[in-house]
This record gives sequence, structure tokens and C-alpha cells, in this order.
Amino acid sequence: MSLFIGGTGSANELEDYEEGTFTVTTSISGVTLTNNTAARYRKIGQMVYVQMDVSVGSNSDGNTSRFSMPFSSSVSYGSGIAGWSSLGRPIMFHISGSQAFGMDNSSSGNSSQHLTMSELSGHRFIASYWYIHTG
Repeated sequence: MSLFIGGTGSANELEDYEEGTFTVTTSISGVTLTNNTAARYRKIGQMVYVQMDVSVGSNSDGNTSRFSMPFSSSVSYGSGIAGWSSLGRPIMFHISGSQAFGMDNSSSGNSSQHLTMSELSGHRFIASYWYIHTG
């Protein structure tokens, strides 16, 4: 059974709808994450919306911060923002491939734009982001 919104043509067909939870992880060994609440996602057609509340464990890792997503992105970019953070400056998210990368888009951090895991060490953030998935 198909669901149509605003008409019955193929452009109006909602091909996929899904919502659920997932556990945010990082591919950087030795860095621990605490999921303060289960990360939630909503997939409507190709668009995926994610909300997460994560704390980064104490670490000194200089790698670019990166976090898992429920589905891989099919385009080079997606984006989002942490609406609340204990870091003391804004955190944005750059979405690429199968990971969300933390950014601050300033020259105040160690990495200029991409935040390192050590910059997020001991901090909590509540964030949301959108991206396109066509898998």
C-alpha cells in the first residue's frame, strides 16, 4: 500500500517512513561515549533527522571528532547543530559518509574547524542534524 501526500503522482508518493533509536558510537579506539538518552532518528523518504544527547569521556585523542549515524549519507554533506553544550562555544555537525563530524567553524580550537576528541573531552552536547540517505 502506498501513501500519497498532496496528490497521487509519483512525486507525491511517500516511499519510506521509519523511526527508531540507536546507540551513538565513535570509531576512535580508547574514546568512550555515554549516551545520556537513546539517540532517536526519523527517516522520511530519503531525509534522515537525528537527535542525540552524548557525553564524551575524558581523553587526550587528537583525532577529528566523529560519531556514528543510523544510516550512511549518500551525499557529501548534511548539517546540524548542538542546541546545548557544556563546551562553552557552539558545536556544529558536518555529515559525510557514515559519520557526523563535530565542528566549531572558528579559529579558537586546536583544529580550526573540526573539533578533536580531546577538545570534547569531558563535555556533553545535545544535538540534531539532517542528511540525505538513498540506500
